[in-house]
Amino acid sequence: AQTQRAAHPGKTPDPALSPEGEERLILRDAMRDMLRGLVQSETFNRRDGAGWYHEGAFWVAAKPFAERLHAQPEVRDRAEWRPRPALYRRLMAHGLLLPNGVQPVWKVYVVEENGSNRRYASVLKLPATLYAAIETCPAYAGRLQTID
Repeated sequence: AQTQRAAHPGKTPDPALSPEGEERLILRDAMRDMLRGLVQSETFNRRDGAGWYHEGAFWVAAKPFAERLHAQPEVRDRAEWRPRPALYRRLMAHGLLLPNGVQPVWKVYVVEENGSNRRYASVLKLPATLYAAIETCPAYAGRLQTID
């Protein structure tokens, strides 16, 4: 039998919480912590940055975000989340990732406000509800242009 893990290290798991519910809370809390750090960073909402708030959602550079999520204490020991595709499937199943059809990763151009420069990025689209202070979060001045 697999033992349940606490949503926060050192805390006892809620016996009323299903393994799926506990998994969702662990991932959600880790993502919230990472998103808070990203929004407070100097590179947030920059063309060459790792994350943007655009059209009511957070868009984050896929591979760096997954690597930082894997490094979180509550996540790092979970081998079943180790390959990025497996992690993305878990996030989609728990509603923590807004997929591009059935694909977890979106391909976009991050375009500066004046439209003169753009860069390609593989990104994950995250629901705004993951960020507690969403009303204070500035929107990206440029745009994210999805690529089919």
